[in-house]
Amino acid sequence: MEPKDNLYSKAEGILYSYPRLAFEIKNLEIEIKMIENEYTGIKGKSDEIASRTNAVSSSVENEVISKEARIDALKRKINHKRLLIEKIDNAIDAIAAEDETSALLIKLKYIKRLEWKQIEMQIPMDEKSLMRKRSKIIKDKLIGMLA
Repeated sequence: MEPKDNLYSKAEGILYSYPRLAFEIKNLEIEIKMIENEYTGIKGKSDEIASRTNAVSSSVENEVISKEARIDALKRKINHKRLLIEKIDNAIDAIAAEDETSALLIKLKYIKRLEWKQIEMQIPMDEKSLMRKRSKIIKDKLIGMLA
């Protein structure tokens, strides 16, 4: 596979991921709420003899630190997904500034995930012309913006 084909596939993959990103963000936000609401706290005390150490560590502190780390990781994922949505929106806006039909084609094919026959009803071109136009948009513009 040539590097150009790989970049084309990557750009297409990013475009296809757009509709799913909002659901993934919502799911991660729910996960954060679940973590914030879980509470283990102090469990039964063990009579086991612990080795002497200068480290001060309590189960409650460890739980709080662990929860904060998990929440921070989820927030980073949410931020990454929001930035990816922004990047895709920006690329489509840049295309729209030059050619509204091209932007509409990308939105209909990748964001709304319509079939070519459905796209033909909204853009007065035959399927092969639409496919060539889509390919040209991705190669000439979107690879540089997304891949």
